Amino acid sequence: MCRNAHSDLLGDDIFSGTAVFHLRCFAHAQQALFPVGSVSLPLSGFRSLSFTDIRLNICASAGTFAAQKPGMWFKEYIYIPLGGSRKGKARTIVSLAVVFLLVFDPAKPAVLRDKLPDTVNYTRECVDMFLKELDKRGIKYVDNTQTLKKLQDSGTQVFNKKYDANHWNDTGAFYGTQNSLKELNKQDPRIHVNELSEFDVGEETKTTLPVSKFPINESVPVYTAKTEARDITESFKGLPLDSRYRHFVYTVNDRRKAEGSPRALIFQGSYINSYGRKYYENAFGECVEVHNYQNVLSFPQYYHLFDPQVVIFELAEYTMRQTYFDYKKLKSISFNDELSAHKDKTVSPQGFSESDVTCQTDQMYTTVTWKTKKTYAAVWLTLDKQYDMQKAENGYTAIVPTDEKEKAQLKVLCLERLDK
Repeated sequence: MCRNAHSDLLGDDIFSGTAVFHLRCFAHAQQALFPVGSVSLPLSGFRSLSFTDIRLNICASAGTFAAQKPGMWFKEYIYIPLGGSRKGKARTIVSLAVVFLLVFDPAKPAVLRDKLPDTVNYTRECVDMFLKELDKRGIKYVDNTQTLKKLQDSGTQVFNKKYDANHWNDTGAFYGTQNSLKELNKQDPRIHVNELSEFDVGEETKTTLPVSKFPINESVPVYTAKTEARDITESFKGLPLDSRYRHFVYTVNDRRKAEGSPRALIFQGSYINSYGRKYYENAFGECVEVHNYQNVLSFPQYYHLFDPQVVIFELAEYTMRQTYFDYKKLKSISFNDELSAHKDKTVSPQGFSESDVTCQTDQMYTTVTWKTKKTYAAVWLTLDKQYDMQKAENGYTAIVPTDEKEKAQLKVLCLERLDK
């Protein structure tokens, strides 16, 4: 299993795989904190929708993150833009405005190695290599392997013996997410760290396996939060998601929000979807949960739409393979760099017909599509802040928040092009 994951995901150049992908997400989001200037071209005749000022910026230069050497990439796009150690306390505070954490959740064999039969050849070479690359690149992460193993060795059952046995159970999920929240709290003290007393702990008897319905008789732990979060997922009905991985939930915990706990955007797999989400929903003021896997490749879309103060990437050991993360896309992914990085380029208006830009408004978000046959290195949509536009089948698209109070005031005012 692990060897297949190694060959499918890491290949000969691990820097092109998952480790560098998460580093790029980190850099991309931090760049969005700093505004850039632009020149506008007024346009008339666009129907009003929801925003007072909108601009489309096109960069035709060929520079991408993928073209950077690993060391130079980190230095130029993370350390220096975030101030390094030279730009004072104020800039450092701004740089820490968004907290990032990668959470690695182990497979069951990693926690119960002593229970494996001699005929099972389980190795963690790919995991060890992956974590080593994270360390090398300075990516903040939590590995829940030892946390769960210590609990299991002490007699605390963190995996069920039969029911849904390949995922941790409610107990394992509590302590795994607790480990993550403690680390996050070190970076942002506003983040609430759960207490066991905040949950009712009981048991439930399972009589069949969840999929095959094979008969069993097993008591499993059940944790129920005493403070229930409000579910506002329906407001984002129709949000674009990969057809195979469509889990999306948005909750608001009014108690935590009043205490100042921030909004979290969590890219998560079935470990969290099935068991861990209740603990994050109890900890954060707002919790935006997106099924990880292929959806995380559209990171800029979700980051700009939900404007989180915390971003968590949850990665389960068994998902380190092509089925869950498209290898070709991982190798070729290229997020936009900061618009001001192209200030030395020639700026000139880009004309287009009104029919080239369409805006489809839903309750909480608006999809802006620019139809063009041309391909550019980067395209930005500029309102009060910068939004990346992603390449679509017939042009470029971006998803931006819909402001209910100003639904009748949106106008497309300008289009910019930064030529080579």
